[in-house]
Amino acid sequence: MTSSAEARENSFTQAKCQDLDSTEDAMQIIDELHRSKLEVEIARAQFDSAVDPLLVDHIIFRLSAAEKRLNYLLQAAKRQNLVLEGVRWDLPQWQT
Repeated sequence: MTSSAEARENSFTQAKCQDLDSTEDAMQIIDELHRSKLEVEIARAQFDSAVDPLLVDHIIFRLSAAEKRLNYLLQAAKRQNLVLEGVRWDLPQWQT
């Protein structure tokens, strides 16, 4: 198991489902949050290294979409009262 997969698995086992229908729903949101955060990080790295103006436009679009998706998932986690041990959704690492 990779380190990111292990981190997700640990998050799954630590998830507390207060208003969610099942632990499976919590695991899905957590997995999507991890993937979405990674997508934002990748898009930011690509933006930092892009030089072609056409490519920069594409990366800006991609970064914007990734940030909007992450924000949506964060709001969904908050609405569902999803709580992870040791994770605070308001910290800068989760902000876009």
